[in-house]
Amino acid sequence: MKKSYILLFFVLAFGFIALSCSKEEQAPWRNPIPATADQTIMIYLTGTDLRSYYNENIQAAMKVIDRDILHDSRILVFLEPKRGEGAVLELFYSPQEGRCVADTLKRWSQNGFSSMESGTVSQILSFMGEQAPAERYGLIIGAHGFGWVPENAPINNAMQSGIQIDPKIVQLPNGPLPTRWVGDPGRRCETNELGRAIGNSGIHFDYLIFDACFMSSIEALYDLRACADNIIASPTEIMAPGFPYDMILPLLLTDQGTHYDLDEICQKYYDYYAQEYAVPSGCIAQTVCSELDALAEIVKQIEQNRTMDPELSLLQPYEGLWAHFFFDLSDYIHAICNDQALLDEFDRQMGRTFPVRNRLHTPWFYSYYGGNGDESAPGPYPAYMNRITSYCGVSTSAPAQRVAAEWTQTAWYLTTH
Repeated sequence: MKKSYILLFFVLAFGFIALSCSKEEQAPWRNPIPATADQTIMIYLTGTDLRSYYNENIQAAMKVIDRDILHDSRILVFLEPKRGEGAVLELFYSPQEGRCVADTLKRWSQNGFSSMESGTVSQILSFMGEQAPAERYGLIIGAHGFGWVPENAPINNAMQSGIQIDPKIVQLPNGPLPTRWVGDPGRRCETNELGRAIGNSGIHFDYLIFDACFMSSIEALYDLRACADNIIASPTEIMAPGFPYDMILPLLLTDQGTHYDLDEICQKYYDYYAQEYAVPSGCIAQTVCSELDALAEIVKQIEQNRTMDPELSLLQPYEGLWAHFFFDLSDYIHAICNDQALLDEFDRQMGRTFPVRNRLHTPWFYSYYGGNGDESAPGPYPAYMNRITSYCGVSTSAPAQRVAAEWTQTAWYLTTH
């Protein structure tokens, strides 16, 4: 496809995004492009499994840009129109058109193209940064996600093949509503690889927003701590529609595009899923990445002096699997330590690492893998709802028996043991 200004049409009936341009068309006029933008927001939508939801996300973003709110900031989007193809678009306001239009900056079309291969991630992010250099950068990753858990773990085999490994361990994902769990089935980028890929792009982000399930995992966050100053993510599943882009995009472009409001982004996400979405399930948290190493030091002291093993049934889980993979981090630490001074220090550091004001959750969360069988659960799918009794906004897989061997290879384990 020749580089030209194009309109972005969403052809949902056919399940793909059609990009059209004409050699004879005059490029629509746009505001002057700043040599260095105040902010460049990169939206990285990987895979094709969530394509119809990505269409809706981009439509929502374009409606916001229709209001001409970018000023000297820029928005670039990577997406996959179909398997084996990728494209980077820039969304901008055209005064001539009186609305948002899109410029196709580059296309990829080759056998074996995978947007979640680490080298490809680095290449695409680097390209976006070269095209739109800025004073500061933000990154939104839209994908399926399963925290830090490696591709060969039993649960991923069950999810990707549709074959139940052990009915006593795993309940198959057969819920009535899909969620976002990083990569399409069979195409994953583990968080240690993702951290290296983002680092190799040469771009450091002010914030990284995961529009993907289970990414507020201490093991995943520790892998990604050098990539961004702040990470916003959920310890539970995110419903397939993802973040409400029409609500959060203006909050990433405050003060004429020069600043952003992460507190309000967390609040808007929570408000949308607590009050507007059909299924009242919304859990979110902010991570201050510069505080993660200090937290690891305290957890190391606790692990070295632990006197108890946790009772798994008493820990807050963050998914509906029969054998849980993700447990509340604070619950776990308080279950293995009886040194009150250490616990107090841990709690204080947790407050610095995960600001309490942005640890937001509905009383229940939805899980594609099932619920805890409480018929009093709210919403149209009570069988898939799980009650929250404690919430720190971040999970750990430390007590998860099914991935015990893999967990000991994580950077978080190696640092805290």
